[in-house]
Amino acid sequence: MAALLRTRALHCRPARTWVVRVGERTAGYLCISDSDPQTGPGALLAREIAGSRPAILAAASEILGASDAECLEIETPASVAEMSFLAESVGCVRRGVGMHGTLKIIDPPAFFKAIKPRLLAAGFSIRDIPSTTPEELAALVFGSVERESLLPLPACGLNYI
Repeated sequence: MAALLRTRALHCRPARTWVVRVGERTAGYLCISDSDPQTGPGALLAREIAGSRPAILAAASEILGASDAECLEIETPASVAEMSFLAESVGCVRRGVGMHGTLKIIDPPAFFKAIKPRLLAAGFSIRDIPSTTPEELAALVFGSVERESLLPLPACGLNYI
């Protein structure tokens, strides 16, 4: 992890990692890219976060104060409803993203047999999953920008390792 942080990069782009502390304890971190054509000028983009969401959002004003940016956008998977609520409550922008990559379920019966305990733990049954195209099935299970996922997946980044 230390080697990754020393690169000062995330997703092959320059980034800075901010550690959020509450008192003497580490409460979370944000990996933030500078503004780019996707965000526009004056915006920072937190492409990865981990830890206490309220503590991370409470640190947003301090992070903005230490930069020339006017706003902080936080990129989170579409399935993170809690972050949407928290971000809106403090005036932050939440940018929803789908999975950074390509996913396909090549053997649905074997896949669902393997994940049945996780589905049941999440309150779902295999009967709840409609028969559909492979693309729609992958979006249903793993989520997309438009749809929450049945199974949480890690975001690709520092905490993906």
